[in-house]
Amino acid sequence: MRGEAYFLGVAEFVIAALLAAGAFSPVLSALGPLMGMATFAITWSFFFTTPCVVTWNLSSDPMAWNLTGEFLFKDIVLLCVCAVLFLASLPQSLVRLRAG
Repeated sequence: MRGEAYFLGVAEFVIAALLAAGAFSPVLSALGPLMGMATFAITWSFFFTTPCVVTWNLSSDPMAWNLTGEFLFKDIVLLCVCAVLFLASLPQSLVRLRAG
C-alpha cells in the first residue's frame, strides 16, 4: 500500500512539473493535463470504493461526508480543470506537431 502511495505522489509531482512547463511548450501543455485527468479520475474512483465515505441520513443535508469524502471530492474539480486546460492547449499542440 505504501508503494502505491509513493507512486501516486511522484506522479502528481511530475504532472505538476508538466503543467508548469506547459507555459513554455505547447506539447507539454497538452500532456500535463491529460496525465492529470487520468490521475484525478483514478483518485475520484476512491470516493465510491472507500468504505464509510458517504453517510446517508434524513436530515436537511441528505449526504454528510466525513473528512475523507471531502478530501476526495476535490478531485472532481481538479479533473474538470485539467480537462479545460487540455482542451485549451490542444489546438496549439497540434499546430506545433504539424510544423514539426
